[in-house]
Amino acid sequence: MSLYMQLSGKRPAGMGVGPIGSEEIEAFARRHQIDISLFEHELLDRIDAAFRAGVNLALKVERQSSHMVGAPEKGGASHGRARQRH
Repeated sequence: MSLYMQLSGKRPAGMGVGPIGSEEIEAFARRHQIDISLFEHELLDRIDAAFRAGVNLALKVERQSSHMVGAPEKGGASHGRARQRH
């Protein structure tokens, strides 16, 4: 899995996590003198898709939770941590 993590660092930068392209996989294999079969290439694509799905889900949950923290409830009053103790 450490080779995948090295390869993962070669993905293009941009908004979110993009896929590792075939060109990057092939260049990585040449640099490390690894023969990658079609099956292994497809497996890397599937692993990468699962990795990106997990990252995107985590980002979605993080965005949703950041919108909920401190958000006023119906009626405009916040009944969370801002409640005063008597």
